[in-house]
Amino acid sequence: MRLARYIIRRLLFLIPVLLGAIFLTFLLTRMVPGNPIERVAGPYASDEAVEEMKRQAGLLDPWYVQFWNYLKDLLQGDMGISFQTNQAVTTDLRDRFPASFELVFFGMLLAVALALPLGIISAMKQGTWIDHLTRIIAVLGVSMPIFWIALILISTFYNRLGWLPGPQGRLPIAMSPPPEVTGLYTVDSLIAGDFDTFRAATRQLVLPVLTIGLTAMAPIARMTRATMIDALNSDYIRTARSLGLPTRVIVTRNALKNSLIPVLTLIAAVFGYAIGGEVLVEYIFTWPGLGKYSFDAIMGSDFPAVQGFIILAVAMYVLAYLIVDILIAILDPRIEY
Repeated sequence: MRLARYIIRRLLFLIPVLLGAIFLTFLLTRMVPGNPIERVAGPYASDEAVEEMKRQAGLLDPWYVQFWNYLKDLLQGDMGISFQTNQAVTTDLRDRFPASFELVFFGMLLAVALALPLGIISAMKQGTWIDHLTRIIAVLGVSMPIFWIALILISTFYNRLGWLPGPQGRLPIAMSPPPEVTGLYTVDSLIAGDFDTFRAATRQLVLPVLTIGLTAMAPIARMTRATMIDALNSDYIRTARSLGLPTRVIVTRNALKNSLIPVLTLIAAVFGYAIGGEVLVEYIFTWPGLGKYSFDAIMGSDFPAVQGFIILAVAMYVLAYLIVDILIAILDPRIEY
């Protein structure tokens, strides 16, 4: 019951967080140079026509009037019309979110699958060549720019070896997407029993997922190593060893369980960063997701699209932290609410 009340309070806390993000985004989008109407109207439109288009879009009203009107529309589920696509922003986000989520979800799965074993082994073999090699891998993952990793992977596995497809989106050009159920091509193709599309979608995912996974793996592996070292040097672990418990039991049931709490928090932070910050990956691999959409919106001063993307990114970020808090409460019953 206490956990349920805690979850309700956290959900209510989302309201001021989202309002703050909306307000800051609203101000920043109108402070930067550029105007979407001028881009839409083109260089040959008269000044009178541009002013009329601004008036119809409400851009000539005072900023507080524009903000109030935007909040009223937002409460009705209306994020406005994108100046670039001429479609509802909610429709644009709904169409592009599955592509980004599929990419980030599998990238984070790969990152966690690599980072946890590396961090655990490094902590258990502290000071050995295995520990040094693991730390070098982690430092390289943090240091190398994500676009450089993407370009190296494309050059190696597509240009030279020809093992994997190049940057051509979610599917080969001549292949149609599966019937939409979740929007995730790998899942939808399995639901439809279309294994050819599943294989093609999986092959298209390999390089961008590997790019995100290698980048996200590094900080998680370093955090896992640090927390595991602290746990393995603690008094209760020494007591467990003195009682003759097997090393496997000590590591998995005692040390790992307690060291996972800060690691889970970091995973949530990396996931939130990835969902809103994989613009370069989507551009390099021509991935039709939120990153490319938001970059085009920023370059075109598309206020509604930028605001809608940030609202979605903030909501995903806070939701990821909420899920992590619930998992931490389950792992550690001493948590006070």
